[in-house]
Amino acid sequence: MRRGGTDEIPAEAALGVGRTYLAAEAVGQDYTLRCTQDPARWRTLATVDGRILSPAAVGDFTGGYLGMYASGNGRASANFADFDWFEYSGRDYAAWGDDTARGDDTA
Repeated sequence: MRRGGTDEIPAEAALGVGRTYLAAEAVGQDYTLRCTQDPARWRTLATVDGRILSPAAVGDFTGGYLGMYASGNGRASANFADFDWFEYSGRDYAAWGDDTARGDDTA
């Protein structure tokens, strides 16, 4: 993520060879990032404040994007990333019947 003109890495994790699962969950203004290689044991990497995505914080900005990306951190690499599955599921906060559950203090 980028804050104040500087790139910032909110978390890193050493992973073994094999399938890796990544998750990003938004609740209110917070985004929680998780990973696992065993779907029964998720590890929380970081929770970041989504208010840095607001136009007041960064200037002209129309919203956030979620996608998959792999990098060699500026170096040539023989490694590869193979993305064969991506799933998005929204949550119906209205079904909770409580606006405070989503961090919405304007309701």
